[in-house]
Formats: sequence, C-alpha cells, structure tokens
Amino acid sequence: MPNWLQILKDYVDALESRLTAARAGYLDQLDFALQEAITALQTDLDNPAQYKADLTTLETRLSAIRAGYLDELAAANIPADIDTLLTRLSAVRAGYLDELAAANLPTDVAALNTLLTNGTYGLAALEALVDDLETRLTAVRAGYLDQLDFNLQEAIAAIPTTMVGTNNAALAASWTAALATALAAYTAARGAYLDELAAANIPADIDELKTSRGRQLFTMDFWSLPQEEVALVVAAGDKALPSVTVADLPGGATIVRAIAMFKFRMVENHTYAGVNSLDGAQEIQVAASVDAINFVTGQFTLAQDTREGGDVIIGAIDIAATVNGNGAYAFHWDLAKALQTGIKFNDIQMGIRIWYSV
Repeated sequence: MPNWLQILKDYVDALESRLTAARAGYLDQLDFALQEAITALQTDLDNPAQYKADLTTLETRLSAIRAGYLDELAAANIPADIDTLLTRLSAVRAGYLDELAAANLPTDVAALNTLLTNGTYGLAALEALVDDLETRLTAVRAGYLDQLDFNLQEAIAAIPTTMVGTNNAALAASWTAALATALAAYTAARGAYLDELAAANIPADIDELKTSRGRQLFTMDFWSLPQEEVALVVAAGDKALPSVTVADLPGGATIVRAIAMFKFRMVENHTYAGVNSLDGAQEIQVAASVDAINFVTGQFTLAQDTREGGDVIIGAIDIAATVNGNGAYAFHWDLAKALQTGIKFNDIQMGIRIWYSV
C-alpha cells in the first residue's frame, strides 16, 4: 500500500524548494487591483500620441553618430580600440602619469620653482631684460624700424652706377690711402681736443671763457708821505724809505700785478770834488727782503757840485705776491752805496701801482 504521507511530504518539499522566499516576495507584488491596472494600461495603449514627444526627443538624442558610438561597443571593435589605446598610452606616456603621484608633485613643484626663480633665466631676470629692452626700444627708435619697411633690393638697384663705383683693388687701395691720411691727421693730441667736447667739460670751458673775456683790469696808485731826503755815502748800508699804505681795494678784488715806484724832486752830488754815482748794483726792497726796484752800477752819475731835477723810477719787478691786499708796506734801500760820499735824493716818495680785477 503506498505511503501517501511520504508522497505528500515529497510534494511539499518540492513545492518549498520552488517557492523560495524571494519568489514569495514576487507574489506580494500582486497585492493590487489587477483589473484596474489592466484598464489603466489599456487606456495608455489606446493613446500612443502621448509618447510621441518622448520618442522624438529620443530620436534627436540618439543620432546616427551617437548610434555609431554604440557600435564601437560591439565585441568585434573592443579589442581594436584597446589596441589603439595601448599604442597611444606608451610606457613613456604612462611614466608621465606617474609624475602626478603625490610623492612626486612636491619635488616637481620645487624644481619648477627653482627654474622660475633662477637669477639668469628666471622670471625676475626675464622681467629685467624686458624692462631693459623697453628702455632701449623707445617709441622714437621703434619709428626708425618703421623706416625699414621698403624693398631694400630695389633701393640698392636704384642707386646710379656712377655713385656705386667699381669694387676693385685700385678702389680698395685708394680707400686705404685715404684712411691712412685721416689716421695720420687724427693724432693723440687732436683726439684730446675732441675729449674737451664732452658734456662734462663744456660748461667749465664756457665759464672759464666768460671769466677771462669778461674780466676787466683796473689800476690804482698809492703813495707814501714825503720824506725830506735819503743820503748815500761811501760805506754800504740800508737806508729807510717811507712806507706805503694800500687801502680801499674793493671786496673780492684779485691783484693781478703790482710794482713799486721811487719819486724824488732833486738829486745832488753835494760834497765830493769829482764825478760821483752809485757804486755797484743795488735795489729797493719791500717788506723784509723782496726786491722791488733794481739799480745798476754807475747810475745817477753826477758831476762835481751838480744838482739835477728829479724823476720817477718805476720798478719792473712784479711784487703782487707780497703786495696782496689792503695794508701798510715798508720799503728800504738795501745796502745803498755811493762811489764817494755823498749823493742826496731830496723830497722823496715811495709808490705802489696795482692792477686788479673783480
């Protein structure tokens, strides 16, 4: 007799294996009004026009070109595309991607920064070079470059033959000779003359020229008080002469030249019974020992008992180094000596003539 319970159990087990928990969940999805859903579906199917706009949009988006992209996903195309990609992504190019690794970026950035800050070819150096170029290539000089906007070859061809000359040895020799002549004339001394045309020298030269051309010399005479006489005897000795006071020279005056003058009203040979004169070269001095007027031996020759009218003896020695401004200047006759005693100079005065500029 069949074991119906066992058979029933086997059917139940088979049913349990087929009706899994997942499939049982599918049955839960049928928990709705099926008839209403079918009716709504039929309504939508009866009105296909409502989907026309969506189909038009889909057709627009899925163009023939884009559909071709989908063809590239065919199994036959994918290996070829991969081969193309592998060809383009070579080992060298893959190495470029390795440079994007986090470990490499700081080093690469530091190297780039080193290049950018390089003193020779970095950004700062480049900026300095550009600034220098802008300084040299001014708007005026840029205009000169515009003058080169022409056909140079045509311009050369337009030069008359008579102006071009002949490029030969004779012409070269003539140019060499002319250059040698020019160099011989352009001596070092003449080159120095050109240096005087430097901008730094011209103002000073002009000022010097203006000073020398515009300078006018003025003269002033200064005289001492009279002295009754000076007597020369046979014994040599210094003789005092009246001093001269220089006064009223204008402020800033520059003494260019000064000379001494010796004035006397009368000279006489008053004691010697014979011809008398100066014995030896002598001089009148200013200050301690600066020669101002020179006398020669035999000067002032006088016959016995002779009186002669006086004169003004003008010195030829420039004493501007000593007479250099307002002040009193003492004079004396240094080692005065007559051939015989005595020669007298009566009513004498000393004078100073000064040339000065302001």
